[in-house]
Amino acid sequence: MNQKGFTLLELLIAITMLAVIVAFMTGALTMTHRTVEKGEKKIEYLERKKAVFSLMESQIQSAFASFYMDQADKKSRFTGEKDELSFASNYSIWRGVGGNCLVRYFLKTDDRGRSVLYVEERVLGMDAGNEARLTKDYESISFEYYLENSLTEGKWVERWPDEEKNMPRKIRISFVDGPKKKILTADVFIRADASSAGAATQPVVTK
Repeated sequence: MNQKGFTLLELLIAITMLAVIVAFMTGALTMTHRTVEKGEKKIEYLERKKAVFSLMESQIQSAFASFYMDQADKKSRFTGEKDELSFASNYSIWRGVGGNCLVRYFLKTDDRGRSVLYVEERVLGMDAGNEARLTKDYESISFEYYLENSLTEGKWVERWPDEEKNMPRKIRISFVDGPKKKILTADVFIRADASSAGAATQPVVTK
């Protein structure tokens, strides 16, 4: 005699198989969502990094020689250290082209001992300015300057000499994170001799 319907055992097997299939599909969908989310964050980070590097390059390429009087001494506004860089630029992050400002890139250390790059801008002759964080945290960030003059062959140095009145030909910024290393090298298009500091593109500004 044929019996119609499912036995209890068959029903339990069917329910178990359905639960396994649902769990598998849920896990696959969750993994796909996480992969997509991770990819979107990666793209967002890369786009931000690209934008930040482009802004920094524009500011450095728009740098101009600027001096101020410290008592009887004329000093350059350009200063370069391993962990800090200051210069005058006619490109402002906040105001765009023609926004003459004094730019300062500097590092801060977070609670994990990692380096974060910041920028500070202020209009020449004014104390008030803007400050913003530029990058994520890195294991280390450092500046280097290409020194080239009549006395020495061209070489990269970690500190720009105080007695050097010209600006460096190039500036290199290294971002190190474990085995990964990203280097941004920007050309400085405007360079000035101390003897020509009075030219229109090389103003002397009183501090």
